[in-house]
Amino acid sequence: MDIVVYIDLYFVINLVMDFILLLMVSKLSQTKTTGVRIVLGSIIGAIISCLLLISNNLLPILRIIISYIITSVVMILICFRYESVRKLVTLVLYLYGVTILLGGILCSLFFNTSLVKYINQLLGTKGNQSISIFVLGIAVGVLVVCLPFVIRYVNAFRKRMNNIFDVSILLENRRIAAKALLDTGNHLREPLTNKPVIIVEKTLLKQIMTKELLEYTTRIKVIPYRSIGKEHGTMYALVLDQIDIVINNEHHKHDDVIACVYEGTLSSKKDYQLILHEELI
Repeated sequence: MDIVVYIDLYFVINLVMDFILLLMVSKLSQTKTTGVRIVLGSIIGAIISCLLLISNNLLPILRIIISYIITSVVMILICFRYESVRKLVTLVLYLYGVTILLGGILCSLFFNTSLVKYINQLLGTKGNQSISIFVLGIAVGVLVVCLPFVIRYVNAFRKRMNNIFDVSILLENRRIAAKALLDTGNHLREPLTNKPVIIVEKTLLKQIMTKELLEYTTRIKVIPYRSIGKEHGTMYALVLDQIDIVINNEHHKHDDVIACVYEGTLSSKKDYQLILHEELI
């Protein structure tokens, strides 16, 4: 293969691969950026890769530093706005993580399948001649296929680790979406039925409550509770028609859920508006 064509192809594949890697970092870290920034970061990364490819006299240690540290930092700085050293390090680690994931997939393909043999037969080459360029091509294909699955899995894992879930509540044909925290310390139950009780901010419920609804006294309940500094207390509760909890893209629906009405704000950062009972998960 002509060296100029080889380098051009090497640049294009690196460009596409870097673009997908940076896009994955953005999605997985939930850090906002623009398409222009991702493209610029990808171009710089591809240029540096090509320069390293043709730099035969570069010291090995210097090549490693440029490849794995300088290039990563430069790409991240171009793609994302600088906020702090901690944020920069976090994003670089995300980049390493998705790159290692790709490397593991490729190693599995090459060592556990006959892919190299088939490529050699297709090209009429021996050993590893011209293989590197096709390895990059396969890497791009793997990234494209795996990207949505990886993003979906990591986001679901993050939500489960943070115990925060997407939910929607239904009341008299009115539905509203919200965020809910799974609190294992929530042991509230309705005394008569022993059903688990959730806690919902009043401001959220007001968006789907009507004056006519409050006239149905069968929906209103009083729930006793204990807390630090208060041995006996009561909270007003409302019977919801349904709550739908999304866990790993699966919908878990519960009917006739009792929701205590909380007057204040449950999360100072407004990360969630409900507190779930562990039996609903």
